[in-house]
Amino acid sequence: MAVIESAGLAPSGAFTEQFQGLTLKENDTQLAKLYKLANARQIVENGMQVLTHNPRVAPEQKELARQFLGRVESAIPWTTSDVIKLQTSSDPKATLHNLGVGKTGKGEAQGGAATKQPDDPSLAKGDIVEMGGRRYRLKGDDRSRRDAWEPMQ
Repeated sequence: MAVIESAGLAPSGAFTEQFQGLTLKENDTQLAKLYKLANARQIVENGMQVLTHNPRVAPEQKELARQFLGRVESAIPWTTSDVIKLQTSSDPKATLHNLGVGKTGKGEAQGGAATKQPDDPSLAKGDIVEMGGRRYRLKGDDRSRRDAWEPMQ
């Protein structure tokens, strides 16, 4: 995040401010902790999109950003949407795992088809990619927009 800010791609301190409320506290519920971690992941994902889609950023830096994002997504394989699903589940024994988080192996898509990378130039509407252990289908033309991606079950 410091790289994004120092390169002038985000206002100074923007990411620091976003992380302020995400400190895990002893009295937080487990659900609150899951949500805070998912929120941190979302901030990192959004910040890395700035780097990976900016033509001024060198390919080597983009690759480092993708590697960093992969590590974050591996460490926090759930999203805010997953936590909301867990919170609103009618099953009192629901877990992130039985809601589908973390069940798919890397490089596999539904039906065993190979997935593409999010930055693959041949990526087209309807293609499936894997990000952080989760599969997404590209439903829009502008893959840099968050709403262009549909989570797969």
